[in-house]
Amino acid sequence: MTKRTIKTDGFRLDSSGMMRVLGGIRNNLTGLGTSRDKAASISIEPTVGLTAQECSTLRRDSGLLNTIIECYPVDAGKTWANLALAKQSADFDADALWQYINLTNRVESNDFNPSLNNDCRSLKDYFVKASTLSRLYGDCYLLLGIADGNTQDLPVNFETIQSFVGVKIIGRVSIEKNLYKINDTFWHPDRVIRFCGSPIYDEDGELFPQSDSILQNIFTAYSRWEMGNVSGASMLADYNFLLIGIKGLGLKLQSDVTTGGSLGFQALLSRLLSVDMNRSVTRSVAHDLDNEKLEMVNRTWAGAKDILDSLERAFTAATNIPSWRMFNEQTGGGLSNTITTAHLAKADWTDRVNSYKELTWRSPLEYLLKISMLAKDSPTKGKKVDAALVFPVGSFTSDIEKIQIEKSAADRSKVLIDSGIISPAEARLSYSNNEFSPSITLQDSLAPTPTPTPDPTPIPTPDPTVLVPPKA
Repeated sequence: MTKRTIKTDGFRLDSSGMMRVLGGIRNNLTGLGTSRDKAASISIEPTVGLTAQECSTLRRDSGLLNTIIECYPVDAGKTWANLALAKQSADFDADALWQYINLTNRVESNDFNPSLNNDCRSLKDYFVKASTLSRLYGDCYLLLGIADGNTQDLPVNFETIQSFVGVKIIGRVSIEKNLYKINDTFWHPDRVIRFCGSPIYDEDGELFPQSDSILQNIFTAYSRWEMGNVSGASMLADYNFLLIGIKGLGLKLQSDVTTGGSLGFQALLSRLLSVDMNRSVTRSVAHDLDNEKLEMVNRTWAGAKDILDSLERAFTAATNIPSWRMFNEQTGGGLSNTITTAHLAKADWTDRVNSYKELTWRSPLEYLLKISMLAKDSPTKGKKVDAALVFPVGSFTSDIEKIQIEKSAADRSKVLIDSGIISPAEARLSYSNNEFSPSITLQDSLAPTPTPTPDPTPIPTPDPTVLVPPKA
């Protein structure tokens, strides 16, 4: 009698505890629980970063990726910020200071004079372009022209700022000794604004010298989604086929093998080409009823749509962009079938864009506001004033929706005016810069005059000398 032996070299001994608890989950045929287990081969590979050339090529080759890169900066630029002063000044107004910050009608120096290839004509254009390039390449920088008497490698002397000259866009730079190195010249961080696409932080919360392109984060999800679409198209094109049965086909091919000829093969090839040509031209096939049999084989694949939908959801989640905005869908299964849901979708996108502006643009704008107010040639003449940046309502609402928002704001202002909290002049400030903002700015010079309260009518004191006749 032959004794059977069991080989245990390939079994994973570290799974014995799980087997005792779960009843022995192990399958020698599939490899589950053994050294052939596919899960045991999973590992984390180092990320290979996309080069600048690869990022540029991906953007130029795919309109979808171009939309993903541009949608946040472009939509954010549709509603630029406004400037609201806490106290009105007789020497200047908010519009004059905001035009100074935005480089409107400014004569720039030679170092910051726009070239023929530069399409930026205002600070908003620079912010939109720098944000777009940072999302594409990982980083983009704005060099600030600040005339304070110091060279660009020294900190800004806020006490001696004469003028805010302008800005200039620069791509990736190197960092040496806590300074930005650009074309063999060093720039102090006070004079540079950095825009990051997908920032990378170390264990101490410090930014890495170079950030990732947003294409780096979505590239895997995009590749799987694109591959799923290509595979689905191949299934539809190739997986339905015409089955042709030819009597005696095996004997003819066997004869070729025996004789070393190719008559059987050539006859078969000629017949297949003839059938394919007839299907392409006449949409019909003629065949021999005695020696041939034709049959169309149709194959269906269950679950293919669910897989493609899952890949699309993973792709949209990686981009943080709604599907209707990314794929430019307006009807049907895209934006919405109902007006209410469409409004909710647009409101959600508006909130996303406003959050992007708050996280990406507010801090640089407030820094430039400080620089501009301290400049001696600015409308404030070098004095800081109490001012705030206000991002207005997004432009992703229709004209009718904007009118409804303004009507609600007008009803609110009427209640505040009737209550004596604000004046009509303060309510009118909501339309400063020729653009409506729901925010209310209180100004002491425009405060409503309090209405004097009349003295109460005194109660007459009875004269004790007058006798009151007794009641009958």
